[in-house]
Amino acid sequence: MNRIVEKDSINAWVEAISTVKADAKNAGLWKRVGKMVLLPKRARVSVNLSKLQRVAKDGDFIVVPGKVLSFGSVSRKFKIAAVGYSEVAAHKLKAVGCEMVTIEKMTKEANPRIVV
Repeated sequence: MNRIVEKDSINAWVEAISTVKADAKNAGLWKRVGKMVLLPKRARVSVNLSKLQRVAKDGDFIVVPGKVLSFGSVSRKFKIAAVGYSEVAAHKLKAVGCEMVTIEKMTKEANPRIVV
């Protein structure tokens, strides 16, 4: 069951990234993210909340082409799109007021930051 949910999530990411126009300002960036998402699960990116705390600023748009894990804490509010979240990480992000958005919405933002 969990594998099917993850596969659907990856397919949604690939579909959303493929809709980004080739002449768009961030087209190369999205192409790189698409390649990272298609890696096997064991090779995909895992980012802890402590790293997000160091990298993100209030109001940033953050893209994680992998899973967000719960080590650390976050005190800033930002919008984030990730392939997956651990339960505790999702709870901590919601408690602070971070907005977890879909990748479709994130591809329309002007300057997203990719965290790897």
